[in-house]
This record gives sequence, structure tokens and C-alpha cells, in this order.
Amino acid sequence: MIRKNDLQDAFVAGVETKLIPLGWGAQKRVSKAAGITPGYFNDILKKRKRATEDTRRKIARALDVTYEELLKSGQRLIEGPSSPVTKKCLEHKEFSQERACCIYQHAASEVGIVDSPFFMAASLARIRPPGWVDYLSREIGDSALYEIARKEMDKLREQILQDENRKRAVL
Repeated sequence: MIRKNDLQDAFVAGVETKLIPLGWGAQKRVSKAAGITPGYFNDILKKRKRATEDTRRKIARALDVTYEELLKSGQRLIEGPSSPVTKKCLEHKEFSQERACCIYQHAASEVGIVDSPFFMAASLARIRPPGWVDYLSREIGDSALYEIARKEMDKLREQILQDENRKRAVL
């Protein structure tokens, strides 16, 4: 069970992750759909005011997500590492191939593997690297996929270095 203050924080974090991909004017559209004023919605997001559970549920419905999913999403964001992958990939829908690809691309760039066609979304979707299916089926979140991707990229980098050393030894 989430404590009262943690509940508000998880709710706000979850809402913010859903608002980002909706773009400019999202707060106004969502507040209207939820039947609250844009000012009150902004106060909730800035944590100047607390929303009742009924209001939080209306906001969740306006975002086309269940209240429980919104809280889980926010809680995962709060509990996850402060890795830039979380912030960088927020523009993509949670549990989407695009977001999974972004996470894998980020892990690859962190180990020095950049600009590889292997890490294009279509390639990754076709080969389904470790963690991919679990992420898309919502069994693991961003942080867990990132940890898996990072380990896989470390292994791949090590293989690349070994191959390069073998080639040098032959020459």
C-alpha cells in the first residue's frame, strides 16, 4: 500500500509521464475532460493542492488509463534509478516498441556502441533481444529493461573488443 504523501507523488509522476507525449495544451484538454479547471489541475501537478481520490480517478479516465495503472507508472518512475534513460525515453508511450528501442539505444551508447543499424527499432523488434517481450507485455518496467539492456550491451562490447583483438593478432 502506498502512503498518503507517496500516493500524491506517485499520482503526479504518473500523470506527468502521460502528459508529456500529449504535447502542448495537454493540461488544458485533460482538465476539461476530467471536469476540473486548468488552474486546479496545475495546482495538483505543482503539489500546491491535493486532489481527492475521485478527482484523481477522473483525471486518470481523462488520460485513458486506469487509476491503478497511473499510480503504478508513477511509483515505478519514483523508485527507479535517476538514469537519464527514464527522462529521455518519456516522450515515447510506456511499454511501446519505440520506448524499448530508446532504452536499448541508450544502453548501447553508454558502452560506446553508437550509430549501429542493429539498434534501429525495426531490427530490435525483429530480433527481440532479452527483456524485450517482458517489457512489451508489461512484466518489467523501464528500469528493469535498462538493466538487462546494459548487461547485454556490455557483453556485446566485450565480444566486439575480442573480435578486434583477434583480427589484429592475425595481421
